[in-house]
Amino acid sequence: MFYAGLGIAGTAVGSSAIHKGKNLQAQIDHLTSELDRKSDEISEALKAIKIINSNMHNMTAKINELDLDLNSVKNYLTPSQYSIAHVVSKLYDLETILRTAHREWKQNRLYAPLLDIWNITLPCGDNCPVHFARPVRCALSPKRDEIFLTFTAPIINTNLTLAEADAFVFFTQQNNQTCSIVYNGPTNAIISTTQHCIHSINIQKSDIVLTSPECKSQTALPNPSTFYTIDKCYPSTKEDYKNYVQV
Repeated sequence: MFYAGLGIAGTAVGSSAIHKGKNLQAQIDHLTSELDRKSDEISEALKAIKIINSNMHNMTAKINELDLDLNSVKNYLTPSQYSIAHVVSKLYDLETILRTAHREWKQNRLYAPLLDIWNITLPCGDNCPVHFARPVRCALSPKRDEIFLTFTAPIINTNLTLAEADAFVFFTQQNNQTCSIVYNGPTNAIISTTQHCIHSINIQKSDIVLTSPECKSQTALPNPSTFYTIDKCYPSTKEDYKNYVQV
């Protein structure tokens, strides 16, 4: 009985050990399978990392190329933008000049900057200032590629001067009367400083004064004694002279 019981116990222990061994082998096999799977995943991850690194390297190279291209574009655009801004500014100035010239032309005046933009100078120079010019006609050629301006510009005679009368008021006393003597001769005269003669008298002043080409001698004028006439008379007093003090 004793031996039989021991044999049964040994059999039971052996079966339990085999069962545990099988379970352990199954766990080892499972772990091995998991390790293989993880190893495969790690291998795939390493491949993906290599691809990402390669793509990152390529991307960095592309970014450097784009940076160089951007700098090149900046270097090109800076002078181009300045040139474009300069041209636009000149076109704006030209438009302003043309608009102003159009308004001045309607007012019977020639706008000097209109000639400046085409670099036009009058052959008479300073002797015929443009601000004295008067427009006559403006027209375009049949092909509309040329403009024709017709205007008149008087020539200034620098040998002529305009003298204006600034006469004193005199007085005379006769028969206890004090009388004013006033000037009523020519108010002005255009005098030649080289020929010492008179071209015109009593002219109407304006920006442009037209004069006769004939130059008359001073002897052709009326007698200067006729330039003064008695104006008003009133009873004389000792202080009358104070009314005629003129400085």
